[in-house]
Amino acid sequence: MSSHTTLLFLVVAIVSAGIAAYLLATFLRIPSALLLIIFGFIVGPQGFSIVRQELFSGTLIPLVGAGVAILVFERAFQLNFEQIRQIRPATLRLVTFGALITLIGTTLLVRAVLRARWDTALLVGTILMATGPTIIISFGDSLPSDVNVKAILEQEGLINDVTVPIVAVMVFEAITLSEATLTAFIEALLSRIGIGLIIGGIIALLLRRLFKSSDYPYRDAPQYTRLILIAGAIVAHTSAVLITGKAGITAAVTAGILVGNTDILYKEEFGDFEDEITLLVLSFIFIIFTSLISFNSMRLRGFQVLLFVIGCIVIIRPVAVFASTGAGQFSWRENGVLSFIAPRWLIPTSVATLFVLRLQRLSPESAPILAETVFGMVLITLLIEGWLIPMLLSRLDTFA
Repeated sequence: MSSHTTLLFLVVAIVSAGIAAYLLATFLRIPSALLLIIFGFIVGPQGFSIVRQELFSGTLIPLVGAGVAILVFERAFQLNFEQIRQIRPATLRLVTFGALITLIGTTLLVRAVLRARWDTALLVGTILMATGPTIIISFGDSLPSDVNVKAILEQEGLINDVTVPIVAVMVFEAITLSEATLTAFIEALLSRIGIGLIIGGIIALLLRRLFKSSDYPYRDAPQYTRLILIAGAIVAHTSAVLITGKAGITAAVTAGILVGNTDILYKEEFGDFEDEITLLVLSFIFIIFTSLISFNSMRLRGFQVLLFVIGCIVIIRPVAVFASTGAGQFSWRENGVLSFIAPRWLIPTSVATLFVLRLQRLSPESAPILAETVFGMVLITLLIEGWLIPMLLSRLDTFA
């Protein structure tokens, strides 16, 4: 089988598994990410070994990078300046002070429980600062109807999804520099992330002019708008990667924010998370991420990963919430809801997949730790917060 035929077969296998997982999850009324993980094991090296890294012939990192660019662009696209101006004080403290507590606590926990290197622990802590607004919205009907709690959870998730990828890129740059000095780090930020910001701004300007000068047939306008925006995300990412090598995520986030705050028709059409292209991207990334997990390695570190996840859920998240919301601002029950609803899945999984693939060559001992800790957090929070919390909230009159 030729390399082109093999790649086509892999894409078809991943897309088919992703669609099947999504349809089954819809029927069972569970988060699709759970079944994507299961299907990833089935088609990956731990199952039928249909999807393996070596079969991609060096194209895996660029493919995953383009997929991550689409996802972070979409998240950034939904964050408008009006929302930022109306952000609640509790949310602001949660995404700043609370995020710092999460970063420090998670880093220390990875270091203590898994005996990881400080740079690896810091990278894990950075990635796991992100929470997921999409899954919060998806089971939002099960939450109490309190406006403050819902708004804070959704705003926190959206802001984290935009800021965490950029911060994670900065941390990744710092820990992978060949010359570990402050001067080298600053130069890397200016030459790579700075250029990413510039490229993202240029792509956003081009997209804005394109939308203003184009005249689509009315019935096709929403579809054209969506395709152009996705193309813009990929172009921003690819251009930055070709110039700097590693600034693609920054360029995609920058373009997404700027275009999202531009008045264009049919913006809401692109904002629909469950559109077809995003579903395909999610399927691809989740299945690739699952294929990076080794059962043998998980057996060796499984108990430590479980302790780490429990520590994050039971200790670090509640401390971050209670320290951020302030004494007396919310009831202990409201703080409890905020403390135990912090799902990690879309952005942590996407960014971790890209970084793990790169670390396999740069730091082989760090790659499995990053993959397993993020995987454990994603899986357990999906199980708890996708099933248990909605069930408990339906039985408890939390805000009575």
